Amino acid sequence: MTLRRKFSQELGDVLNELIQIDKVHFNKRSLEESISKFDYYVIQKSLSTIGEVLSTVIVHLGLPGHKNLVFPLIMSCIVHVGILLVIMHFYLVILFIYRYIWIINRELLDLANKLRGNSHIAFPRLRLLLSLFSRLLKLNSRAGGIYDYQMILMMCTVLGSNIVATYFLIVHTVSPKKTFTTLKLFLFSQALFINTWDFWLSIAVCDLAERTAQNTATILRLFSDIDNMDIELDRRLNNFSMFCSHRKLRFYHCGLFDVNYRMGFQMIITSVLYLLFLVQFDYMNL
Repeated sequence: MTLRRKFSQELGDVLNELIQIDKVHFNKRSLEESISKFDYYVIQKSLSTIGEVLSTVIVHLGLPGHKNLVFPLIMSCIVHVGILLVIMHFYLVILFIYRYIWIINRELLDLANKLRGNSHIAFPRLRLLLSLFSRLLKLNSRAGGIYDYQMILMMCTVLGSNIVATYFLIVHTVSPKKTFTTLKLFLFSQALFINTWDFWLSIAVCDLAERTAQNTATILRLFSDIDNMDIELDRRLNNFSMFCSHRKLRFYHCGLFDVNYRMGFQMIITSVLYLLFLVQFDYMNL
């Protein structure tokens, strides 16, 4: 119970600090400009969460012998919603970090354009952007520490269930016995699709935030082409560039793997290989 309270307190501190960054350091115009992809992924995650719950209900009611078991269905939905909400918290933290880094990148581009037009820029704002970037990386590390085990368990569970569901689809579809009816095929197919969709969304937002943070270093290189730059400004930009090269935004769970598109495709390949092994092992039943 103490450990749970500690994690809850840590999560509350992370979310409060993100809200503080939102209210204090960014203006309303910047926040509105960054809202497009943010809303897109929030809406998708909301739909996938609803789809996961509906999928549980559809599978439960569609399989024979389970229509009258209302209490197990309710308990299953409650547990499922609880797990999905835990994952949703981490998902939203990643999206907020992505959103703020996107705003930092936009401000750095504006500063580069002002310098090219021989305009004056404020040194304190550049120092503040570096401070915010550092704070966001620390918040990401803190959030990752809270959700390491939950995310690994979720990914392993989804991967295993998708492998098993696909295996049964393959085996019972090509089997001469044809034990799968059209209804059963639909139930397994929709559950497989929704699980994969929800799983891939978690990978997509991690990769989006990681690529956005990598763009920060690319934007800072634009300042190297500007002539007659102030010495103090050049020093601050070099410090920012060195910080970005040594401290990178990564979603590295328990020191095992990075969560990005590369890892997602590797998991898909692994799933296909496991399916081939299972089908070859059980080929006598086909």
